[in-house]
Amino acid sequence: MIEPGIDDAEVRNRKGDMGEPAFPFRFLERFAPWLLPTAVNLSFILFERDAEKIHAVLDKSRRIDIEPLSGSGRGFRLIVDRRTAYIFHQEGDGFDYDGYEVGDFEKGDVTIFDDLNENGKG
Repeated sequence: MIEPGIDDAEVRNRKGDMGEPAFPFRFLERFAPWLLPTAVNLSFILFERDAEKIHAVLDKSRRIDIEPLSGSGRGFRLIVDRRTAYIFHQEGDGFDYDGYEVGDFEKGDVTIFDDLNENGKG
């Protein structure tokens, strides 16, 4: 039993938990299981390269601002060097990346998180 009152089968069938492995991994697991460790290692290498690209952009920045999106919905913009804004919208209990904008942006409000208490709510 994983959680009190929930059996293993129910957890496996829930969406949003671990979910099913992507098709290539299921295919390898069935038809070429000896290649599965190599494929998993390759996926980690590719993910690490993406993380390194993001790190390179943020590492070169002189200023990073965050501001809530105005209008309908919940979201925020992460603004790098007042020139590029990366946009995130709330989807369920997290945020999804929704694109970017290029332009000149105002300085953000550095007190944006000051009203949050220790539970993360204002």
